[in-house]
Amino acid sequence: MLYHFELLMAGVILLSVMAIGGVSLWSKRRRERAEDEERAARSRELAEQRPLGAGAAGKGAPGSGAPRPDPGGGGDAGPRAGAPGSGAPRPDPAGE
Repeated sequence: MLYHFELLMAGVILLSVMAIGGVSLWSKRRRERAEDEERAARSRELAEQRPLGAGAAGKGAPGSGAPRPDPGGGGDAGPRAGAPGSGAPRPDPAGE
């Protein structure tokens, strides 16, 4: 009889934990979906207020047709000569 009671208590505990976990996951997903819908509504409103191509033309803004600047600042030059991992030989400091 005691073994039966222990199994019932374990089942009640597991059921309650799973129910609480499911409700918390559902609540989190619902909150994230509401936030995503708010962000989408705000971006639609901003897109309706601003005409296409206006704003940061020439500064690499999306839709402006201007090239975006390289975030690394190096362009196509690649890594410096002699920098670790560049594969290039280090310049001789003696100048020989």
